[in-house]
Amino acid sequence: MFNKKYWEQNIMYEAGEKVIQYSFGVIGMHRIEALIHPENIASNRLSIKLGFNEEFSL
Repeated sequence: MFNKKYWEQNIMYEAGEKVIQYSFGVIGMHRIEALIHPENIASNRLSIKLGFNEEFSL
């Protein structure tokens, strides 16, 4: 978890983009999954912004 002074600066979005690009482009992955607690609003918003789709909820 980042210190609050780093919140809402797109740091995790930029890092997530790079991880996704590397995973699909270099490693050759076909799928990435994320398990996010439903009450974690910021992580849920980030996953949507990164292009993740909700397939099911636990």
